[in-house]
Amino acid sequence: MIMNNPLISVIIPAYNSDRYLGRCLDSIIDQTYENLEIIVVNDGSTDETRQIAEEYARRDSRIRVIHQANKGLVAARKAGLEIASGEYISAVDSDDWISVNRYEDVYEKGIKLGADVISTDVCNVYGMNDAVPVEISLKKKTYGKKEILEDVLMKMIDKDHFYSATMNFNNWNLVVKSEIALKRQRSVDDRISAREGIIYVIGCLIDAEKLAVIKGGDYFYVKRSDSLDHKYDPANREKLQIAHAVLRNYVKEIPDVYRERYSREIDLFEYYSCLISDYDHLCRETDEMIFPFHVKKEKNIVVYGAGTLGSNVVRNMKKDGREPVLWCDKSYEKYAQESKGICSPEEILKKHDVVDAVLICILNYQVAEKAKRALIDLGVEGDKIYLIDSGMLTMERMGKTGSEEYGA
Repeated sequence: MIMNNPLISVIIPAYNSDRYLGRCLDSIIDQTYENLEIIVVNDGSTDETRQIAEEYARRDSRIRVIHQANKGLVAARKAGLEIASGEYISAVDSDDWISVNRYEDVYEKGIKLGADVISTDVCNVYGMNDAVPVEISLKKKTYGKKEILEDVLMKMIDKDHFYSATMNFNNWNLVVKSEIALKRQRSVDDRISAREGIIYVIGCLIDAEKLAVIKGGDYFYVKRSDSLDHKYDPANREKLQIAHAVLRNYVKEIPDVYRERYSREIDLFEYYSCLISDYDHLCRETDEMIFPFHVKKEKNIVVYGAGTLGSNVVRNMKKDGREPVLWCDKSYEKYAQESKGICSPEEILKKHDVVDAVLICILNYQVAEKAKRALIDLGVEGDKIYLIDSGMLTMERMGKTGSEEYGA
């Protein structure tokens, strides 16, 4: 057990999380690194979240609970940060959990080396316990100021393999020195409900003198189908514009020699955001192709992938009076209760003669490639399988040229 080392404040925003909060808190109080301050921010919950948080606080003196009217995720994070007394700040979402040695790994492999920001491994969790490690391209090592600029901020996304990220750009993936965390979280607009994590992370990386990307310290991120991140909201355009205006404004804090490259990376992040949260804005009635695939609309289509992009593509097809031949996903069983009609990929073989194209509606390039290989192994013809066409990702499609819309 590790004691008498830097205090790490763990902030947990919680809204109607009574189904998950206990598991989350158990994973934190059981840490091998014990010098923790655990702050639960109950953001106006109407279920049993308040009672669960207070019961845990009675059992463990390291836990503090604050209650506020529902103000949203960003405001909840800020409320926790304002009362945090740790030298380092960590965020954990109330429906997720962490490995038992997360903060020991963070301390041994990052804090002891003088890192201002520590990035850990992440696993996406599908269903009950199907944890899939998230692959990133950054090497596990420490990065100085120049390397943070050149190897991280200037290479956030590989356009040729969209969407392939350098690292995980999420609040909960990082442990950050408190003065940096407080400064950057305060700068996030409370109205932002999409991409607030990347605003915080990029700000922290701009301020960091040393970044440690470590192996271990796993964070288990639960991919819930009822998450707000995965629902279509016509109001998302305004929220995304606010978020990307902040990201573009960061260019003023970037050395001149890197500004053009930084702006390009933010353009790609904006595309990623729109594909998730504002897909309809990118589509045109005059399009001959199903965006963002090089496949004509009149073709007989199979949509592979029941996540955000797949849902957006199917919804847009139906809006145009069309239906996919099939909508399938390897994890089709977990969607059975949602009555979406999602089936097993094996069903593609039964429709083989009428299928013209299979659209891999997966944003992460590595995951999409694995899905393609699995379909080929299943017996689907490779020339019928299509991944996202990055050549269709133009700024003109978003109705602007570069950063001019934001006046950066």
